Amino acid sequence: MRFFLVAALAAATSFPARAAVDCAALRQPRSEAGVIATEHAWVKALATRNAKVLSCILAPGFMDMAWNNRLHSRAEILAGLAKRPGNGIALSNMKVSLSRDRAIVRGVNTATKPDGSLLGRVRFEDIFQYRDGMWRALTAQEVLMR
Repeated sequence: MRFFLVAALAAATSFPARAAVDCAALRQPRSEAGVIATEHAWVKALATRNAKVLSCILAPGFMDMAWNNRLHSRAEILAGLAKRPGNGIALSNMKVSLSRDRAIVRGVNTATKPDGSLLGRVRFEDIFQYRDGMWRALTAQEVLMR
């Protein structure tokens, strides 16, 4: 999804009790609106470098096929989050396909430099599963828009 902006972050497995509290706060309905809210929480977690929240959203086994054809694991993403550049992330044109406990979100991610100038745009596709009252990202893929 937005990982062309992310280097990778610090695994929150050393904070199990706090992570559980943060995860409970991310509960969303099993609906299109719930998935979209999770997408926005994901972007906010990246922007604020919040590893606890991001570890709740990214399911164990999560993989991201980034815009540059590099594959990033959940652990790599969490390990590099602290080094993530302060670039802006804006999602648009999101469309949700919902089927029981699965959702596919497709949209456009626009990245901007700290000065507001355009860094780039990617089309993304994220696949989620609804577990324990919240949407968890299973996989993400981005394609650079030219």
